[in-house]
Amino acid sequence: MKDYPPNISSFGGGLVVSNGFLSKNRDVVAKVVHALLEALALCLGGQNKGEVRQAFSAALSITDEETAASSLAELRRKPYPSLAPLAKMQKVISIHDPRVLNVSVVDLIDDQFVRKFDEDGELDALYAAYR
Repeated sequence: MKDYPPNISSFGGGLVVSNGFLSKNRDVVAKVVHALLEALALCLGGQNKGEVRQAFSAALSITDEETAASSLAELRRKPYPSLAPLAKMQKVISIHDPRVLNVSVVDLIDDQFVRKFDEDGELDALYAAYR
């Protein structure tokens, strides 16, 4: 896989579950979100910077050091869902499947788990642990 050209952007990632799964497995979703936040803190925390960059490059098949650094710099310390990237991705997907435009992106966003970890101070504690 080649490095991405600098003028191409994409949706950075997210966790998607159905309402039914969420209502029956809130504790599982909370644990997964916590694990993802801890991985983010590890990546941004500064400890083991070389190993993090190497793992990041390997996972995304990035061969250029500058591209890897740029991609890591796109990670946000407080990863609240954002409407703009989701709407942009919806437009891109609609090129291949116009039915996706029938979905309300606003209805897909739920920040309750990130917000709880942030407001409880747990997110800051994760960053402190990986400084």
